[in-house]
Amino acid sequence: MTFGSTVKMHVKVESGSTLGDNFKRDTFIVTVRLMQRDTRAKTLSTFIKVLPSNFLFREFVNESRVHKREINMYHNFFRLLREIHEDHPIPDVPDLYYTHIEDIVPGETDGLGTCTLLENPKAEGYLMADKLEGADYRHCHVALLHWPIITPLR
Repeated sequence: MTFGSTVKMHVKVESGSTLGDNFKRDTFIVTVRLMQRDTRAKTLSTFIKVLPSNFLFREFVNESRVHKREINMYHNFFRLLREIHEDHPIPDVPDLYYTHIEDIVPGETDGLGTCTLLENPKAEGYLMADKLEGADYRHCHVALLHWPIITPLR
């Protein structure tokens, strides 16, 4: 896509997870690359979570309020942690760009407009834990040490 003669934009959309990753929602990675005429390029990679396209899974996620609790965590809990540790930024929490909740109203809305748009953790080098192995003790210990306010390990 070209805007005038100064900027070209390339958008790539791909699945954000594979079978067995245990996501309760459908996930996508959207990468946007902006290329300017002077050959400078800027890339933004985002991770998008939407309610499952499968009706039964969507009902389960809606009834369990998983999405609403997660949005609350990003809007409130992580915001408060950032305020408490203002002089020491929290490095391992992706930035939240946008959230929307569409209630399921029979005959009117199906909830598919519900989404969370986050910074893509994979773009920062993070990977999913091995599905069969899980995280080892050392990884868990290091991860918990990043959160001394919510863990007794130190």
